[in-house]
Order: sequence, then C-alpha cells, then structure tokens
Amino acid sequence: MLYAKELLKLLRGLDCRINLIRFHAIPGVDLEGADLETMTQLRDYLTSHGLFTTIRASRGEDIFAACGMLSTAR
Repeated sequence: MLYAKELLKLLRGLDCRINLIRFHAIPGVDLEGADLETMTQLRDYLTSHGLFTTIRASRGEDIFAACGMLSTAR
C-alpha cells in the first residue's frame, strides 16, 4: 500500500473523490491491470483514511480501451 499512502499525502486536505478504473491489457503494451480484490482493498484503505473512493464499472475491454474510456483499436 505504499502508493496508497503517497496518494493520501498528496490529497490531504482536498475535498475530492477518487474513481478507480481497471486498466485493460493492450496488445504490445507490457502493463497489466489489477484484479477486483486488489482494487477493493485499495478502495477500502483509501476510504478508511477519509478519501471517498469508488470503483467504476469496467467497459471497453473488447475494443482495447485501456481504462474503459478510450479505444486504441480502429
């Protein structure tokens, strides 16, 4: 949870909402997304420390949308 602690420091004092969006694998890109259990643990940790955090619905994996918002396939 090192990154979560750093995020808490960065956002301390701000009134904000954190939206977690699962990263979808993209062909040719050496990155992988977190599983639902990991995202749930992160959400719960941040929420327990005062940051309102939600997990957004995952969409777009079928069109290689990295986070469910943008598409790399055309």
